[in-house]
Amino acid sequence: MRLFTFGCSYTEYIWPTWSDIIAQDLDIENHNYAKAGMGNQGIACRTIEANEKHNFNNKDLVCILWSSWQRVDLLKDGKWITEGNILNSDYYDDEYLSKHWSEENDIVRNRTAILHTNAYLKSLNVDLFQGHKDKVDNSLPGFQNIFPMSKNVYRTDSHPSVLEHLSFVEKIVYPYLGYELKESTKSWCRDMEIKIQQIVGENTRMSNLELEDQILEHWSGRVSYV
Repeated sequence: MRLFTFGCSYTEYIWPTWSDIIAQDLDIENHNYAKAGMGNQGIACRTIEANEKHNFNNKDLVCILWSSWQRVDLLKDGKWITEGNILNSDYYDDEYLSKHWSEENDIVRNRTAILHTNAYLKSLNVDLFQGHKDKVDNSLPGFQNIFPMSKNVYRTDSHPSVLEHLSFVEKIVYPYLGYELKESTKSWCRDMEIKIQQIVGENTRMSNLELEDQILEHWSGRVSYV
């Protein structure tokens, strides 16, 4: 059994996310293809990329946390440019937005990416979970699996805390999959939460890269395909 996860920074970040918690709990190989700022077209492309590289089979667990809809992903020189919300991005200026952005286009792009990916993965007969960072209409797969709004536990960073990710796994992902979370995993998450709160609290002026270096000292085995 292998784990493949896809999403944005809610799935791959400088501290453990729901993806890492599942891998820790099941003690399985984890391939995390998420990237901060990535939108749903990029996520759809990365699922195909991952399958072409790893050849999904019916023993694999594929989990997607679909991202926000106002995002544009660009692959350039072999790297994904993921600037988050296009309306708040310095990468796309007002002229670009006036010519190339519309809400109706966002709806078509995102619905198409989600529905095509759902059909593609189901054709491969993998064990599949889908959730959403934001609320979506009930015609989309996984519409009921919404990641709860973060309470800004770490103050200087609005991303969900380790325990918020744990809650998402325990209350939403695992009930959907029919799994039960180990007590040892819950304990690991609580220990990581204490360490991260301490690191973040003592180093409020550090960049994310600097914080990540300190967090990794307490987090062995991290895997990312950014």
